[in-house]
Amino acid sequence: MRRFITADEVRKAARAPQNESGRAFIYVEKDDVVTAEARDLARSLGVVISSETSRRPLVCANFKMNGSPGFLDRYTSELAGYLAQFYPDYAAGTDVIIAPPAPLIPIAYGLCERKTIYSIAGQNAYIKESGAYTGETSPYLLKECGADYVIIGHSERRKLFGETDALVAQKLKISIDAGLIPIMCLGENLQDRKTGKTFEVIAQMLTALYSVPMEYAKKVILAYEPVWAIGTGVNASNDQIAEVCDFIRKNVMQNLGVDFSNAVRILYGGSVNEINALEIAVIKGIDGALVGGASLKAVNFAKIAAAFKPRNGSN
Repeated sequence: MRRFITADEVRKAARAPQNESGRAFIYVEKDDVVTAEARDLARSLGVVISSETSRRPLVCANFKMNGSPGFLDRYTSELAGYLAQFYPDYAAGTDVIIAPPAPLIPIAYGLCERKTIYSIAGQNAYIKESGAYTGETSPYLLKECGADYVIIGHSERRKLFGETDALVAQKLKISIDAGLIPIMCLGENLQDRKTGKTFEVIAQMLTALYSVPMEYAKKVILAYEPVWAIGTGVNASNDQIAEVCDFIRKNVMQNLGVDFSNAVRILYGGSVNEINALEIAVIKGIDGALVGGASLKAVNFAKIAAAFKPRNGSN
């Protein structure tokens, strides 16, 4: 619904508790109207009026350590059929990505028929192009094998393999150097949520994004994944998701500017499935989903992709 932003709303924003930057913000969507008086008053009071821009939806299927060549063969065929059924014009409106285990990436690329069905992501990459790093995978090799994206800093990597924000920053930079688009994960655990440290944790994780040059940071996609909702069947509420998404955009705005904050895509991940995807898709500021277990069934992933088809004024 179209809003009219008046001087009264600017005054209200200026009186509201301010964030660490000392700036007050008003978010407006593309159909909203800001009066000339409101713009003049905002400049004098130091209130930032941020206009939303159109962001292309993206859904990514994270297979984790699941799948096989035979599974992938069936999955690709089924996904093409179900996308044609549920979202025939998906290629024009939404980025559809699958992230199989690394050994399956060349097979996924071959099955994709020159990537007319989906794009491919690696689930992880190392900080070196090559060398004596047994068991690791170079982002350059991922790119050569057919990947265009890579998931960086997933909570399972952070928890099980001790990945730090500093390491995530290194992975972001070399992945972009290799020609990959990083999907950087961030999210709080249950203890953080219970003790009110969600924003503190998210802000710290965002320092990885701020540690790379601006021209690199512009290529990064963010994925908010509350750890307590991953694989548990417990989804964060719409209000919780919207609240954290709003915090992320404001924090990004403070550090990288209004235009960057408006342009960066933020995905949600955490027990996303074909049932709750429609509700998640309409949350303001969410631009897609990073899907785990539910994505292993092609029919479910196709329905999730269809849920995120662009809608006027949805983001």
